[in-house]
Amino acid sequence: MGNHPASPSGDRRDSESSGDRDEPDREAKKLPRDYLYEILEVDKKASEEEILEAYRKKARQYHPDRNRGANKAEAAEKIRQVNRAKTVLLDSNTRKMYDSFGESGIERAATLDETAISIYATANNFARTLTFWKKE
Repeated sequence: MGNHPASPSGDRRDSESSGDRDEPDREAKKLPRDYLYEILEVDKKASEEEILEAYRKKARQYHPDRNRGANKAEAAEKIRQVNRAKTVLLDSNTRKMYDSFGESGIERAATLDETAISIYATANNFARTLTFWKKE
């Protein structure tokens, strides 16, 4: 209800409420869970080497020197997405959270250490298992 701040930093939000950090990125929640893998065109089980190889290929494809004129703005957006995908997928903790929670997991990963991420992901997988059993 008119509660959307003009700036993406969320100036009007309560600074103590860290749980709302992923809320300004509402559009990201609509993305498919494997969106970052799709950007790099790699499998969810891809190794670091495969991710780096795919990143280099996409970075060459969308590099500003290769895309001029009308394609320049689109290429700039694509290279931003490719860089973000590489950054998230090469960090094991962030990738684990992304795999478990999608886009909102990336924000959570920034605030947790490796042990907490492992516990968080395990609890989420356990909760999914219970939900699966309930449906039967």
